[in-house]
Amino acid sequence: MRIISIGLVGLSFGGCAFEENLRQGDLTGKVRIPLEALESFQLIDPDGTPIVDGGFTLDEDGQPVLDITDQMGLLGPVYVGAFPSVEDGHFDYPHPEMGPILDADKPGDTYPYGGTTVGRFDYACYEQLRCKVVTGRHSDYGDIIDFFSDVVQEPIIAPDGTEVTSGSTFQEHCFTTEYVTSNDELSFIDDDPEEDVLPYFKPYFKLNSEGTHYVADVTIPHALVVDGMELWGWVDMPSARYNFSTCNESEGAYHYRYTEQYYKGSSYPDLLNFPGLYVDEGDWVVEDPYVVDSADNEFVIDFTFKFEG
Repeated sequence: MRIISIGLVGLSFGGCAFEENLRQGDLTGKVRIPLEALESFQLIDPDGTPIVDGGFTLDEDGQPVLDITDQMGLLGPVYVGAFPSVEDGHFDYPHPEMGPILDADKPGDTYPYGGTTVGRFDYACYEQLRCKVVTGRHSDYGDIIDFFSDVVQEPIIAPDGTEVTSGSTFQEHCFTTEYVTSNDELSFIDDDPEEDVLPYFKPYFKLNSEGTHYVADVTIPHALVVDGMELWGWVDMPSARYNFSTCNESEGAYHYRYTEQYYKGSSYPDLLNFPGLYVDEGDWVVEDPYVVDSADNEFVIDFTFKFEG
């Protein structure tokens, strides 16, 4: 019995010292989007008249009104993945290498080693806002109200047909319809955006000190780390009518409240496997992918290529 006990102790100590040599790891770094992404962005009204252009909202006479280069709501989700390699020739922009094309209407699978997003779509309590609001882009309810009223120029309309003009009204509607009691239970706003959540980061962009790029910290969690793999991705920029190609309004959780019945919207599940289905006109794409030689090195990914469609 004593010999067995000693053996078990030895095994226990040996287990603590055993190196598993797992190939998974967290990759940490920064993503950078050029200021030009918003300076060159355009929105139009239903008649095709520009209402945002050249970095400003426009009045009825086409004169600049509001500088939109600090309106982070115009930056959609940023998708970042780790891939075996990135190639030219598949599409009109650099794209990860693909596996066999098994369907004439679908590109080959990219088989990513891992990936993440900087910001994701979140249902913001009103049917009108399905697939329109991204986490990390708005600080509070009032900011969202002003954004849709002054920038997108489509004020938020409540189910009773009235315009939502106050943050307290917005909050009350969310608490009532989503059955929550605090802002902490809602992802699309954040009472404490500077809160430390290491080893991960909140999806906030800030303009760098040079005024040239929007920069965010990001962690790609639990990626399969392969020497020489390449980090690539794209920014889903809104269309000229403020719609996003990577979100489906006909999916997601279902909202059922009296006469209101609709899906809340959800991102497509295969975005990194088949990015060629979703990269759309106006999106910003990584042209020079970051080559990983160690999971310990922090990366910088620049989105420098604007896809013109």
